[in-house]
Amino acid sequence: MTDKIKPYRVLALDGGGIRGLYTVAVLAALAAFFAARRKDADVDVGRLFDLIAGTSTGGILACGLAAGVPISKIAQLYEVEGPKIFANPLSSRLWRKLRWIRQSWFAAANKAEPLRQALTEIFGQKTLGDVFNERSIALCIPSTRMLNHHPKVFKTPHNSRFQIDLHYRVVDVCMATSAAPIFLPLAPLNDPTRPGTIDTFADGGLWCNDPIMVGLTEALEICEMAEKADDSRGPTDPRRPIDILSVGTAGLAEGDPPTAEANRGLAGWQIGVKTTALVMNAQAAASKYMAAHMARRITELGRPVRIVRIEDPYIGVAQSEHLGLDVATPEGLSLLKQLGSNKAQAVMSQCANPSGDNAEVICGIFNDQP
Repeated sequence: MTDKIKPYRVLALDGGGIRGLYTVAVLAALAAFFAARRKDADVDVGRLFDLIAGTSTGGILACGLAAGVPISKIAQLYEVEGPKIFANPLSSRLWRKLRWIRQSWFAAANKAEPLRQALTEIFGQKTLGDVFNERSIALCIPSTRMLNHHPKVFKTPHNSRFQIDLHYRVVDVCMATSAAPIFLPLAPLNDPTRPGTIDTFADGGLWCNDPIMVGLTEALEICEMAEKADDSRGPTDPRRPIDILSVGTAGLAEGDPPTAEANRGLAGWQIGVKTTALVMNAQAAASKYMAAHMARRITELGRPVRIVRIEDPYIGVAQSEHLGLDVATPEGLSLLKQLGSNKAQAVMSQCANPSGDNAEVICGIFNDQP
């Protein structure tokens, strides 16, 4: 019976700085592929989903998709504005790295204004409430509140209880979720519910670089509330399934050898850069495990949950130097687009003859353009 009910569909988008261009390339190629199969002119990727959860660069992409910004325009944000946003990338060469550390000792490596200007050109003065009222696509955008170092998830008013964030400008929410420590300044925002009050935020990737758990828990609550409000449902009616598509940012396989220095100081941790990467990578790996475990248990309890992760591609040693989260060189941007396109082609091959849950979920999403 559950196959007759349209699944509640969630898109979860990882953080990763400029590597968000890879995510854009994957989604754009998949959209073009399915549009061609149906002989459609285009696919509105945002409308394929009921809820989009995105962190950091994934949060920017999530807001763009939910607001109906063409995915080609979002790609331009990375390709054209990326080099301005990350004008001072961290180099792998020792003497350049030392110079970067010296320049970044008292201030973030890059300025916030280029990103804010680029986002303003895309979103203008649009608020989270505007986005939901216009398109009915729910958003969950993780950030970190500096006042108490607690998690913060900016949400559209898709639930009657969620009225706190609807007046936040989309630009400000994007700045808050992507304020990566050391790389970009923190994001001080005017609190629209308390005029004259400023709240400061840091990157959501510090606790939720992979927002799959945020997407899953939010989808569960939305579905439960909808079913409780539906008086026509009988006691034997099936519960609405949840399908989640998770996309990464071509992150590098990182780790330390067994012989790595244990007694590290500021130099060993690169004044905190490696600490930030460690936190984000560990959280993302934990989220994938917890989400998969929860999906199995929730399915056993009567609500089918399927999670499909488009895994990051293999990154060669020669490629890795071009794929830092702040490396917006022509070589790096070109490589990200190629990696995203190639990954999408692999997914398309699976969808040509769908035989498993992964292909079934992806085909169901992209073939169901409203």
